[in-house]
Amino acid sequence: MRFLSSLPLLLTLLGVDSATYFTATGTLSCDMHQPWCYYISMVEKDTIGIFDDKIDSSGVHCVSRKDAEYKLAGWQLSDGDVIENRYYEIELNLTHNCSCTQNEKRKIVRPVVSESVYQFRIHYDWSLNVTQDGDVVSEYW
Repeated sequence: MRFLSSLPLLLTLLGVDSATYFTATGTLSCDMHQPWCYYISMVEKDTIGIFDDKIDSSGVHCVSRKDAEYKLAGWQLSDGDVIENRYYEIELNLTHNCSCTQNEKRKIVRPVVSESVYQFRIHYDWSLNVTQDGDVVSEYW
């Protein structure tokens, strides 16, 4: 924890404009009464999509209970996709297989939120019931 508190000073000394610590927590629920899996990630979206920055991801987790809690956390340096852009564009993505067809994967995307690069910490609480929700996709990521 001592390292986290000194990171902004270190980044300033190295010439990096600013850094923000992002966290996201929540509870995902599945009402299908079957084992299910999920993958969740937090991404800083860039103007050119191939340069998006993954802040953190959960990896694929499989559970046999109705509710699953998650936590994501990570640092993001000032947004560099456009000169003088002073906002992060943060998106949370969730892929799961809580559906009638167990191998069917579905993706839910939380709308992009713009946040100032001058904030030191930003937290999101995103809890939802994922049962039969989202667009059908072929992969978890």
